[in-house]
Amino acid sequence: FSLWYAVFEKETYEVIFYSDEAGTVQFGETQNIKYNETVSEPTEKPTAPAGKDFSHWVLKGQTDRVSFPYTVTGKTEFVPVFVPKGTVAVTFISDGVQYGEIQYVTKGTTATKPTDPVKTGYKFLYWSLTENGTEFDFATKITESITLYAVFEQQYYTITFYTDDTLSTVFGTPVTDAKYGDRVIAPDTATLPVPSGKTFAYWLEVGTGIQLTDTYTVTGD
Repeated sequence: FSLWYAVFEKETYEVIFYSDEAGTVQFGETQNIKYNETVSEPTEKPTAPAGKDFSHWVLKGQTDRVSFPYTVTGKTEFVPVFVPKGTVAVTFISDGVQYGEIQYVTKGTTATKPTDPVKTGYKFLYWSLTENGTEFDFATKITESITLYAVFEQQYYTITFYTDDTLSTVFGTPVTDAKYGDRVIAPDTATLPVPSGKTFAYWLEVGTGIQLTDTYTVTGD
């Protein structure tokens, strides 16, 4: 007998750069890129209209600045963004997506620090010129377009069980390294001191009234 199995090939998609913001004049050759592979930013920049400079690329029909290498998942078209001469763009990226509006500042001046971004289960630390890099100094004078990345720190939570509602006696060993979304198993109650005439029913979370009998999803201390 013969055994056969299906073989699949990746789809190939057109990637096109344009030299104008309207996306009507092609810039360079069409590239054919396979699904989930990347395309790099062209080394040459399109010629800017009079009184303007090239700033960055965006996807046609969108406004968020594109970071390269860019992963292709379908036909992709890039158009340039031009800014008034003497102006540079400052883009903020938080958790992989653009955060707020791009700031356009005069060369030689400083950018304005935006409000701190929020990421569940993490603490925001600072902005950096590279992902997870060192802290950017907002007193720095900007002379070219830059991208700043939000740097976060994983938050760890402490989960403590007590023998009763007086919260005076800890039962077992507290969990001190729980992360947001972790599942914590309720402790075995075999050695839990039980008041006369009563039986253990459930654990009750302080402040919320949530009842727990088996596992708990961590959302904070």
